[in-house]
Amino acid sequence: MKPIKLEMRNFGPFINETINFDELNEHQLFLISGKTGSGKTTIFDAMIFSLYGKASTDARDEKSLPSQFADEAEKSFYVAFEFLLKGKHYRVERDLPNLSVPKAGIYEIKADEKIPLADFKKKTEVKHKINEIIQLDLNQFKQIFILPQGEFKRMLVSSSNDKSQILSQLFNTERFKRITDAIKRQVSELREQSKQLELQMQKIMKLTLSNDIQDYHEAKTLLDTKLNENNLKYEVIQQKIKQLEEEIKIHQKQLLDAEQLNQQIHSLNEVKMKQRKIEADAGLFEENCKQKIHLNDVVQYKSLLEEQSSFITQLEQLNINRKNTENDLNAIQLTIDTLNKQFAIMVEQEKEIEKLNHYVIQNKLFLRKPYDCIEDNIRKTKSKIEELNRKIIESTFQPETISQNQQLLNKLTTDKFELLDKQDQLKSINNEINQKLAHYESLEKDIDALNQLENEVKQNHTLLAAVESKIEKLNLGHNDLNEELIQQMRNGLQLGQRCPVCAQIVTIENNDASKDIQLHHQLMHEYQMIKDTLSKLDTKVELKKESMTNEALTLSIEVITDQKIKFEYNSQKTQQDLSTVIASISKIDLEIVNLKATIQKLESKKEYFNQLNDQLNIEKSTLQQLEHQFQQFQDQSGYTSYKQFSKKMHENETKIDQYHKQKLKLDNEIKTSQSEQIKIQSKMVQQESESDAIKKWIEKLSLKLDAFNIEDSKWLALDLNEIQKELQRVTEWVDQYEKDKYALNAQFDILKAYEHMSIVETKPIESKITEYNEMLNIEIDKKDQFISTFAVFKSHLQEFNSAYEVFYKKVNEKQDLFILADSFQGVNAHRISLEDYVLQYYLDQVLKEANKRLLKMSNHRYQLERKTYDFKRNQKNGLEIVVYDVHSNSNRDISSLSGGETFLASLSLALGLSDYVSQTAGGIQFDAVFIDEGFGTLDSETLDTAIEALYDLQMSGKIVGIISHVERLKEQIPAILNVQSNGATSQTHFVVK
Repeated sequence: MKPIKLEMRNFGPFINETINFDELNEHQLFLISGKTGSGKTTIFDAMIFSLYGKASTDARDEKSLPSQFADEAEKSFYVAFEFLLKGKHYRVERDLPNLSVPKAGIYEIKADEKIPLADFKKKTEVKHKINEIIQLDLNQFKQIFILPQGEFKRMLVSSSNDKSQILSQLFNTERFKRITDAIKRQVSELREQSKQLELQMQKIMKLTLSNDIQDYHEAKTLLDTKLNENNLKYEVIQQKIKQLEEEIKIHQKQLLDAEQLNQQIHSLNEVKMKQRKIEADAGLFEENCKQKIHLNDVVQYKSLLEEQSSFITQLEQLNINRKNTENDLNAIQLTIDTLNKQFAIMVEQEKEIEKLNHYVIQNKLFLRKPYDCIEDNIRKTKSKIEELNRKIIESTFQPETISQNQQLLNKLTTDKFELLDKQDQLKSINNEINQKLAHYESLEKDIDALNQLENEVKQNHTLLAAVESKIEKLNLGHNDLNEELIQQMRNGLQLGQRCPVCAQIVTIENNDASKDIQLHHQLMHEYQMIKDTLSKLDTKVELKKESMTNEALTLSIEVITDQKIKFEYNSQKTQQDLSTVIASISKIDLEIVNLKATIQKLESKKEYFNQLNDQLNIEKSTLQQLEHQFQQFQDQSGYTSYKQFSKKMHENETKIDQYHKQKLKLDNEIKTSQSEQIKIQSKMVQQESESDAIKKWIEKLSLKLDAFNIEDSKWLALDLNEIQKELQRVTEWVDQYEKDKYALNAQFDILKAYEHMSIVETKPIESKITEYNEMLNIEIDKKDQFISTFAVFKSHLQEFNSAYEVFYKKVNEKQDLFILADSFQGVNAHRISLEDYVLQYYLDQVLKEANKRLLKMSNHRYQLERKTYDFKRNQKNGLEIVVYDVHSNSNRDISSLSGGETFLASLSLALGLSDYVSQTAGGIQFDAVFIDEGFGTLDSETLDTAIEALYDLQMSGKIVGIISHVERLKEQIPAILNVQSNGATSQTHFVVK
């Protein structure tokens, strides 16, 4: 993540502020500088609030972030943060929580276009999208990107459990716990399955084998043999059933053929009987055919008569409608004539209306403001002018008093600057004295540390001489302790047990080596350990001498003590002078405050006097303008009273509007009547056309009726529906007769081949089939009984074989999984779980990165290490951090470090964590780091080393931002973000040297 731009509106002391980090150019390291309370930390608050909706530290409440000095009318409070991450340009915007509807949005910037990545109305969706992009939560972000004041050392001093949570989230070690739990569940299930399978196998053996067999392999062999015997018995029964089924099929075929032949003979006899009946009904068929033709003619004749009657009725109704239409046409013509006369009268009044309309248009501008209340406005303005003249006369103001007080204020300010210069001089002198004191204290510590190391060297030389003496005595007393015996002793040390001398895990038979050999081994090991210690101490002494200045190597403790006493005396004297100057400055500050208050009151009076004069001039100008407008109204309208004018204008407008509405109404009515007249005329033409068409149809129907000669038929007296029903009955009888005759002839042609055949007797065949079926049922019963018994046996056998296979092949194959599960849960030699082991590994890697900087910043004195524990104590996590001190050659607790040393260790750990996370944790990239305070706890030399380390950090491409009040940082860091405060609000700007 690389910052690009930060926007703040009404946020803390910033009303409308934009910080563009591109102004740094090639300067990656910059200082955020400003007075206490100017808003330096608020910049960090803005970055974190834009991403997570929280302040940078737990001590700051989000409700305190909105500006206290913003305009009350201004309701837009927000921050916006733009940054680059993995080559993409993002922008996050967030409103402050005191708004009624807080909002947040995440966008990607492409070609200056904002592309939304989440719905800004859904805060949860925006939160998930930001976490997906950055891949860190708030606490992780404050450990890697922004290191807030008082909080960034939390990682260093936190407990193992707290570190476990942080590292687990950063490196997603929860997956190892999930793996362990999954394997644990799987092993538990497998073990339970194994127990259940064994019980199942024992149960099956009891059901299927009468023998009391405990061996599963023997049981499997017996069950397989029994299965083969049952298969042979089943094959014999199956073969006999098959033979009986074949015999039954043969006799069933014979029976079916006989039944089919008998059926065909019976069908032939039935067809002959039906043919004889058809021949008997031939006369009736001829009569029905004639009746069908006659009834069909009657139906057509009756239908034509009814159609002709319907047309005559329509023609009579049409004549009545034509008469009504003629009456409607005469009425509409009368209406049109009346409307035309009324319209002619309206046209004669049009000139008078146009004259009124012309007057209204010319004077309509007077019907709006300010003319509608101009007389009242003139009276009110005159009253205001009189009131302002009275206030000006009453106000008393003397401009010369401001000048007098301002001169006195300038003199006090000059005196204060002189005292401030003197104060800076005394502070500078005091800083130099303190630096000298710190310098001599550092020399004193270096000399003490060197003396301590040299004493340790002497003590170890004494111990080495004592051990050499013991070895020499042992060799003299036992000449047989030669190389061959020593080699024999070494060959006896095997993996699996602990060596009694060096505590390493080996295997050795104590009865194969003498006590003298063991003692010699122990002395040689002790001798080698002292030699190694001496080598390390010599290295430390050389390193210490190299790190010490020539002054520290030449001066004595007594000389250094004298110099410290001298500078402490000078420091006390300087402090007294500084206190006197500070008291004088405070006195002048009080006088300046009082004078400023007096000047402010005078300025307020002056401002009030000027405001009254300005208001008086404005009101006079307003009065002149109003009087001019009123005179213009009187000249053009011809009225002296606006009320009379307004009343008359409204009457004229109403009259004109009514005239136009009435004229428009008459015009519309005339057009509507004319349109209706055209419709009626068209209707008359259509009615005449329909009348002619109906007359022609009546003539055609008369001709068709004349063609029939059935006036004397008895059917004419009946209703048409009754005639049609009789026609339908006769038609259906004729059609059915023809259909039956055709079908019987076709059946006879098919069956005539069986005319000379006889009926076959089927009872003997049926008896034979019954006999075979009884025999088959007996065999099937045997088969079903055998299958029922055999199915139970096969089911038990199948269960046994399945259990046998799982038990001997699958369960036994999981033994390695059981061992792995125990190891992952901490059931191992070191009593540590898989997740804890991974966490320790990641912490070791982070410490490795951190020590690259800490060693340099501490002049190779300190490095961070993970505290080790005896595995027998079953220590949880093992993530506590200690510091190794080269001077004392031992580990120290973090709490034993000074404030400055703690700051360096915390800073190194935070930067190491950031570096390692960027390298490994899912591609998380952070190209910047921001640090809030802590440099004030460092001495001059350590501060230079820390700054050098930060320069190295920026050379790797990271932007490094620092908040600090240390003056030397301003001198050594070329890029500064100044935060300037005017007491209420603040502004920022970059200064690049």
